[in-house]
Amino acid sequence: MLRRQSGVVDQGKHLYLVDGGNCRVWNIREVDLSSGSDFGNRAKPLPPAVFSFVGSHGPSRQFASAFGTSIMSILPNDRSHLPSRLPVGCFPIFDVRLNRLIFGPSPQVDLSDSIYIPVGHHLFALASGTCQLLCLPPPGTEDCVWEWHPLSVPPFDTKHVTSYAVHPDGRAILISTKSEDTKATFILDVAMFEWRKVGNWTLPFNGRGYFDSDLNSFVGLSTDPDTLGHLYSCAVICSDCGECQAPAQRLSKESLFSEAVPEEHVGDNQELLFSKEEHLGATLVYTKGGFCLVQGIKVTEKCADDELKDWRHMFRLTKFSLEYDSDGNLLIGVGRQVQFYEVPEASITFLKNPVVFYL
Repeated sequence: MLRRQSGVVDQGKHLYLVDGGNCRVWNIREVDLSSGSDFGNRAKPLPPAVFSFVGSHGPSRQFASAFGTSIMSILPNDRSHLPSRLPVGCFPIFDVRLNRLIFGPSPQVDLSDSIYIPVGHHLFALASGTCQLLCLPPPGTEDCVWEWHPLSVPPFDTKHVTSYAVHPDGRAILISTKSEDTKATFILDVAMFEWRKVGNWTLPFNGRGYFDSDLNSFVGLSTDPDTLGHLYSCAVICSDCGECQAPAQRLSKESLFSEAVPEEHVGDNQELLFSKEEHLGATLVYTKGGFCLVQGIKVTEKCADDELKDWRHMFRLTKFSLEYDSDGNLLIGVGRQVQFYEVPEASITFLKNPVVFYL
């Protein structure tokens, strides 16, 4: 079953959250980032889905990636939700700008151990022993053939990847790996499709990093226990350089995983002392004019006798910018905006690895 919401799609960019509900329903929700204020906000229900469909539930990474204006879902082998005329290996692709669903071919990789990296209108899929490329068809092309093209095998095992980023000139992807005490960073030339090693070091953040033009640096989130919730920035190396030293890096003094919770959850009961917050997971995305951190949290009200009174699950969206001070320290800029969204029980698994796109 596929369900499309009526109406004209706004041509500007928006934040899109993906979650799963009852009856194996996948929801793509459009979030308005302009309505946030400070930490006193009340939690709101999640916005209605702009598109929903039924499919097998499993790891949230089944939503492979988004590139161009499309969100792609790599689903497992259960095809009961897809039209019977589609060939085996197809998956849904939803264009948020055209409000249109099409189907594309699944990459021939291990879907449980894969990394998807969009570069402009191209999508690279990495898995152990393979690298593949999917090109977006030209605008206005209706009857086109989507094909994955095999590239040269990566010189590392995908399970050892710690972080990656797309070079701002669009000509290279930087990928860092760590295996025991061995660190390395590689570059994939996206024009020549060639791999080369650039150093025995790693990008400082975890997962995907983004280029911030105001800082002229890559920026990413730390998930290490000692620096959890802090942001790293690091200088950009040239895309065609050989082996080099690790670029300069900075760690933000402040963590974005604040203990603040919506005022409505503190309650009127005088016996309530505080609301305890548990971090579940977070995803960082680069937006127009800054960043948005989507964090999954569990808030529990505790009483004087340490009894658990109530608990709820929420997404906390923090919109912010970054800057360097005169001493080169990485700071979170003024004017940060925060929004809270209640998450239904059926979707709490998505809090551990929020699926978020800005298109």
